[in-house]
Amino acid sequence: MHPGVAKLWPTAQAVLAKAVAKARRTNNAMLLKKSADRGVDGGWRFKEDPPVLTPVDAETREKVIDALNAYATTVARERRFMLARYHVVDVAHRVVGVGSVGTRAYLALLFGNSDNDPLFLQVKEAVAPAHAPYLPPLPPRFEHNGMRVAAGQVLLQAAHDPMLGWTEIDGRHYYVRQMRNLKGALPMEFLSGDPFNFFAWGFGALLARAHARTGDAAVIAGYCGSSAVLDGALADWAEAYGAQTLKDHAALLRATKSGRVKAVPGL
Repeated sequence: MHPGVAKLWPTAQAVLAKAVAKARRTNNAMLLKKSADRGVDGGWRFKEDPPVLTPVDAETREKVIDALNAYATTVARERRFMLARYHVVDVAHRVVGVGSVGTRAYLALLFGNSDNDPLFLQVKEAVAPAHAPYLPPLPPRFEHNGMRVAAGQVLLQAAHDPMLGWTEIDGRHYYVRQMRNLKGALPMEFLSGDPFNFFAWGFGALLARAHARTGDAAVIAGYCGSSAVLDGALADWAEAYGAQTLKDHAALLRATKSGRVKAVPGL
């Protein structure tokens, strides 16, 4: 155990408890109230929240539904049986996060036996990784980027999304996952001092454990060594990455102010 865990844990406990409590409230029923309404015809529809959440045309809707039907064959048999009880009632386009800018993503609302049984599935485009050209080619079974992402998550995460799968739309690769069901994040505004140090260590330990699950732990340990050389290299890289991010953001602001790039402030 990390020598500072016992000392730091009482302070960090409040931050963790707050994040867990919020995650427990983040379920499908809560998301239904927040993102959908029942129409005058009695059917459920997504609330328009442009530019984040916007309707799709009938053709796109049918393509997403067809893709979800194909996706159902990629999950475990017991999940297929459960999915067969659900039907799609609406599909919307959802803007992706910073790490996935430029890719397509859809949000599907499904219901089971009643209005008390909603399910939200995100259909998110998966593209080839940026570092792929510099690595040996993957085995043919991983040529589908959606399958590659899903398989990677199963390997890296001790408890992965049970609804994780993959599909295609117009020849593009996608992976499918639940949307925000019992998912949470740490409130970054509280991470300072001892809590920050504790969680920085915790995140690093979890990431190291995940990679050790999918690689040769002995080889990884040998590469890292016992000196501070790798530590220093990672710190230098992180500093350079942060500096480059500031430069990129400044360039984006200049492009926005000049009108060369259109942006919606406040998102």
